[in-house]
Amino acid sequence: MPPTSPVAGLTPDRDPNGPGRRTVFSHHDVPGSRNARSNGLSCSPNISDACASCLAKRKPGEALFPVCAGCRSVRFCNKQCQTAFWPAHKAFCRNKRRTLDMVAEKQRDAASQDADGPSLEERRHILQEWTELHYHPLHQALAQKVLISDPPHDFRSSCADFLLDYRPESNGNPATAYSVNTAGITKTSPGDVGYDELSPMMEQSYKEHSQSPDFVGLIKVRYHYAPGYAWFDIVLLTIDDLVPPLRSLIPWYGFPSYCAREGVVFRFVFAESKLKWHPGIMQRKGNKWVWTRKTVEEMKAEGIDTIIPTIKFMYTH
Repeated sequence: MPPTSPVAGLTPDRDPNGPGRRTVFSHHDVPGSRNARSNGLSCSPNISDACASCLAKRKPGEALFPVCAGCRSVRFCNKQCQTAFWPAHKAFCRNKRRTLDMVAEKQRDAASQDADGPSLEERRHILQEWTELHYHPLHQALAQKVLISDPPHDFRSSCADFLLDYRPESNGNPATAYSVNTAGITKTSPGDVGYDELSPMMEQSYKEHSQSPDFVGLIKVRYHYAPGYAWFDIVLLTIDDLVPPLRSLIPWYGFPSYCAREGVVFRFVFAESKLKWHPGIMQRKGNKWVWTRKTVEEMKAEGIDTIIPTIKFMYTH
């Protein structure tokens, strides 16, 4: 989980690996690889390339920035940035490290794993990819929920919970790896799991972005991906997330639920000299999953439920 909003700035850019823009996803590293921790857990190959502190991006041809040795979830471009960011990062990092150790211990117990399914660690990595692939519908649904919240949404005392089901039939496709069972907004308070760890990072993000005219809201999210396990995220919502309400989709999380079920993935890409959301699907090409843009007609021909009016509106305007 990135320690602040995954949005480097509140205005669109041409970064091909920015939120909602990445189109190529790698397979996961396996325990024992060069990216593995001493406890046998690896880091996802798809975590952000940007420095978590200064948000600098690596230049083409440069090596990836080093991953935090504790949480294995963020990168820093140098020691100075890591030190400067430590006060905001340390609570999350230490909690994530304890979680990784618990997962490693759990995985050493053969009885705790499905013989025919991915390990807990692999499921966590797949979930990170799933949330990036469905960045647009998740943000749209959360923005809609924040705006219609009564009483008004308070990021300090509430959290969005997504209860997910792993889908073995996805055959490795990260876009369809999870289905949304249900979702809701729950109250949180000091002492709750994740509250104390996330609060400093959320306050920092709010301080940095709340005065921007593009700011809509801030919300913490828990994705429950296995019994007793949840992955936390902090989501910054901007005017880019305020697409027309999808009133035909009930409940409020109907859009991400639909996209996960059908494998429809929206990417924020340049086409016809415009930066817009375009629908497509993930296709296996060698050891990669690659996003391929599709028209509504092409998806319909492949048997995908296109809810044509919604999709056609969203990628032609």
